[in-house]
Amino acid sequence: MRKDINAFMMMVVVLLITLSFAHKGFAGQYQVTFKTTECNGDSGYATVEIDKIHKIETITCDEPDSVFKKLNLVIVKSAILPNSFDIFTITGKEAKRIKHEIESYMKAKKSLLKRGKPLILLEED
Repeated sequence: MRKDINAFMMMVVVLLITLSFAHKGFAGQYQVTFKTTECNGDSGYATVEIDKIHKIETITCDEPDSVFKKLNLVIVKSAILPNSFDIFTITGKEAKRIKHEIESYMKAKKSLLKRGKPLILLEED
């Protein structure tokens, strides 16, 4: 059952990457959405381009009223400001899910490259 789900997810990722390549060329706009969680328990959602994720690292919540003791930071290259980053706080469970999605994305991207020359489209101004 798990193999079937993984195969299905891989097909979905390949399809999304293919559509992304057709729209924007090789530097596709594949995005990942995740739930953000603060040390005090506040939560929300964020969507970022998967290729802009720079790092995911663990932090410790030191505030006395913290709901969570450990969380993870998703550090993303800013889409607006050059040489700067956007930082999101997430749970460990969400970090594992994002890492799995990044791995699936990288495998699908590699598979597309192995099958032939990538299609690169240039946008006109």
